[in-house]
Amino acid sequence: MQILIVGNSVIINERIISLIQENGIDALCTATISEDAIAVSKAINPTIIFLVLDFHTKKFLELFKKIKRANREADFILLFDKIESAAAEEYKSLGVNFIFDKYHEFELIPAAINSLVLTNK
Repeated sequence: MQILIVGNSVIINERIISLIQENGIDALCTATISEDAIAVSKAINPTIIFLVLDFHTKKFLELFKKIKRANREADFILLFDKIESAAAEEYKSLGVNFIFDKYHEFELIPAAINSLVLTNK
């Protein structure tokens, strides 16, 4: 199982890496929020992709769509600072499995990872 973390915050990325490793998963890679993330995702073909965003914009939505097209079978966990319910519903309709507030719902991530790991076995 390969996991990709796409985000610009080193601190948040490190927290996610720690949670993933606590679940016994070591196969992971990181990329910044850019077109580079698409190339990295194509190269490693991840099972789970974390997308860590500050807030919803059309730019981030388009980046998500490109990463999703490149990784149709991947599961997605989005972490946001703020997201309106309409935007959250749009992401879910496009195939996002979980959406969390990156500062207030971090404790929910291990259960989400476990759920996706069990689904992908």
